[in-house]
Amino acid sequence: MIHRSHAFTLIRKENIEPTAFAPLLADRLVAMTSSVHAAAAQLADGDCTRGVVSNLAMQIAGNATLLRTAEEQGVSAELLTPYSVPGPDGTSPRGRARQREHDGCGRPAGTVTHPIAYGRRMTSDREADHGHRTAPGLDLDAYLARIGWTGERRPTAEVLRSVHRAHALGIPFENLDPVLGNAPSLALADLEAKLVRGGRGGYCYEQNTLLAAALTALGFRITLLCARVVLGAGPGDVRPRTHMLMRAEVPGEPTPYLADVGFGATGSLLEPIPLVADAELHDSPRRHRLVNTPHDGPLEQWELQAQTADGRWVAQYAFTLEPFEAPDYEVINWHIATNPRSPFQHQVYVQRTTPDTHLSLTGRTLAVTANDGTREERELADGAEVLRVLAADFGIHLPRGTRLPE
Repeated sequence: MIHRSHAFTLIRKENIEPTAFAPLLADRLVAMTSSVHAAAAQLADGDCTRGVVSNLAMQIAGNATLLRTAEEQGVSAELLTPYSVPGPDGTSPRGRARQREHDGCGRPAGTVTHPIAYGRRMTSDREADHGHRTAPGLDLDAYLARIGWTGERRPTAEVLRSVHRAHALGIPFENLDPVLGNAPSLALADLEAKLVRGGRGGYCYEQNTLLAAALTALGFRITLLCARVVLGAGPGDVRPRTHMLMRAEVPGEPTPYLADVGFGATGSLLEPIPLVADAELHDSPRRHRLVNTPHDGPLEQWELQAQTADGRWVAQYAFTLEPFEAPDYEVINWHIATNPRSPFQHQVYVQRTTPDTHLSLTGRTLAVTANDGTREERELADGAEVLRVLAADFGIHLPRGTRLPE
């Protein structure tokens, strides 16, 4: 989803017809309105903390500012109204026209409620029935269609494995929002609009937040974690913990799993790996293992390693089982997306795994790595070719008029 400030910049500088951005701006308004409704629900439940009140005020102000600025830039409220402006019942005109597609609760068929992640472990709908507050949900039908998964929706080890693999193969890794000057939203409504419905990918916070919501909806118990990337680090280098991943528990099984669909590298997991020391996984065509490594902290440290074509084990990242919460990732996401020293802000990193190859785009260097480890590279000519390759080879479709930095 294009950020509204970038859309307005394009309208002003590139002479783009403002009406082309009406649906994009409207989608942003929908996401902001969803946040307003979530905060209002908290207030209705008696959760009148200063943070909730502040969030509600900020979202209402943001909606008003968005509409005012859009009109100043030539996108009239009339253009936005058919898409997103809520009526007295909280639905948009487009939404009211689609009521026949909704269930008795006003939600699309297949929609599942999603727990408010701030300050809480992610919980399933079953736990929500026992007093856990819920927020606007993930359209599970749309998500599963996006990754091409069909099957019985039960929290089993096989469902965990197959959903994880389908997501890893179905949604590309990309950092295009930071390169374009935007910190990606981690709100579930925004992630669904971008990764599920918008023909886009994302990086670890987006990918794994989406997967965690889907697995929670399917009945798995999810604990969010954070890792320190060691791949490519030099001797003595200590990097911050910035990579999001998760621990997944299958009901009735004693062994949890490490799940991660957001590590943009050829050594990334295609399937979850049992969280057992020295466990090896053949997630064809890749191989992984988990080992315990020494460190100074009180918690046991785990290291994910990937096997190269010549048989070497290469460390990817290290982590402990300390739980992380949504506010932790909000801070990390902002740092990675906006820090002038962050590589994600200055250079395009895009990855896509297929059953036969791994595609990567670093800047303008396109690389194709076969399952046997052979690799071919070529330089793309210019930004226009980059956009064509993103659409044709990676399945990433950016709004018309987008220009990547040279």
